[in-house]
Amino acid sequence: MISKLSDPIELNNVGVRNLESNDITSACEQLTRAVKLVLRTQNTTSSRKSLKLRGMQSNKCISFRWSKDTPLSRSRDETQTGTYTFSRGMLVYETSKTKYDARCTLSSDVMAAICYNAGLAFHHAATRRNESLLLKKALTMYQLSQTILRRANRRDAKSRLCH
Repeated sequence: MISKLSDPIELNNVGVRNLESNDITSACEQLTRAVKLVLRTQNTTSSRKSLKLRGMQSNKCISFRWSKDTPLSRSRDETQTGTYTFSRGMLVYETSKTKYDARCTLSSDVMAAICYNAGLAFHHAATRRNESLLLKKALTMYQLSQTILRRANRRDAKSRLCH
């Protein structure tokens, strides 16, 4: 059995719940740990074949659901020109009773959702603290999420997040 401290899906969901309850600092911590595990998973996969299989097969046991709006997003005036803050994270659920191996079976959709959620947490932290460094981290996480999906698409791994 995988420890919750090393389960990127569990860390993701805890981080998203923290965003919903306006605990941005804890959300950033949990999602940063999840992203580190995702990057470790991505780096340990050596061949294109295993990447292709991982991206296509493991999505069958996973479902995604949008979280509630975060309190910060409801309090901000989004009518300002040139500003937009995403307001909802993505919760990831296992639909299979068989426990996956978090070190080798994360699909590209799951990895992208975790990186997107980390971007969301940094985005809200940057807005709250008015820190441009955190805004750059948010942008990096949003770009990483997009890159993961784009690479999976090139390998013909159909994303359920892009439909």
